[in-house]
Amino acid sequence: MFDLGNEMFNKKLTIRNGCCGLILVATAMAGFSAEAADEFYSGKTIQMIVSSGPGVATDTVARLVVRFLGKHVPGNPSIVARNMPGGGGLVAANYTYSVAKPDGLTILAVSRANYLEQLAGRPEVQADFRKFSWLGSFNKSPMMMACRSDSPYKTLAAPPGLPPERLQILRESLLRVWRDAEFAAEAKKLTDWDGSWHLTGAELQKRHEAALNQPADVVRRIKEILQES
Repeated sequence: MFDLGNEMFNKKLTIRNGCCGLILVATAMAGFSAEAADEFYSGKTIQMIVSSGPGVATDTVARLVVRFLGKHVPGNPSIVARNMPGGGGLVAANYTYSVAKPDGLTILAVSRANYLEQLAGRPEVQADFRKFSWLGSFNKSPMMMACRSDSPYKTLAAPPGLPPERLQILRESLLRVWRDAEFAAEAKKLTDWDGSWHLTGAELQKRHEAALNQPADVVRRIKEILQES
């Protein structure tokens, strides 16, 4: 297990800060009122890009969030899931980073394995995970690098460049989902989540920056481990 500045590798749900994700740097809402937020999202549809095929853990958890997120976002927009499998999640991550608009209407559900692939320097990785707009995760447990690929703990992020006020709205909305008693009961059934741990978007941002800004000798050793696995 690697301890990166007291931040542990773990799986997460993410949104690009302008290109996708449930998930980036939290800032003040800059005078963006509840009325303005309601006006922007009312009648809109938020698309959640799921980085896996149907029926697996990432898809199951993402669709659970989809069921509850709309009622906690001002204006109560519709939320739809769109599966985009391929490359172990990289197809969805690359799409969210490079193609999706940073308008607060696209969210990415992704696992932590993808940012490890960036750290390892895989050419297929076209996204910089430090630049996603991270929204949050309901897993705060330390995870080992050998973590099972079917772990239900995921992260949400949005595309890079997401306006600060919309990022803040989505982060706060996601926190309300975590506190929703009905959501917690469903998450308990699916993932055995007890409701006591989660990560905010700001915490996820710090973790990604810590994980991806490692000394050269640490990066070299991580690459060796990944190549051996």
